[in-house]
Amino acid sequence: FATLDPTMRVLELPSGRTVILSDTVGFISELPTDLIAAFRATLEEVAAADVILVDYQAITPLSAGNLPWHIIFGFESSMVTTTIVGGRVLMRDRQLLTLDEAAITARSRELAAEVWERYNALGS
Repeated sequence: FATLDPTMRVLELPSGRTVILSDTVGFISELPTDLIAAFRATLEEVAAADVILVDYQAITPLSAGNLPWHIIFGFESSMVTTTIVGGRVLMRDRQLLTLDEAAITARSRELAAEVWERYNALGS
């Protein structure tokens, strides 16, 4: 577990793994899927949580001192698995729950065609 909070604490688990604890923004790695499901269910009960779960497999050691660099240089948008804003789940398992992605894509294509028509008309 790692976080951006400068008041982090290091904890060694009974398994020997070291984790970093914080009460704000945190990152958890290599959790069993049943624990992830339980964690998600707990988060859904929180009324005003803003949480982003990221599936990030660090290729170099992760520590409190280098976490910002992992976030800046290692994270990609495709790693976001779940997003909760104001206690409302907006995306779960990379699936948008509050938007019609197909309708947005179709409308975007219509608008793009109109933009190209206007652009081509400028050259005439």
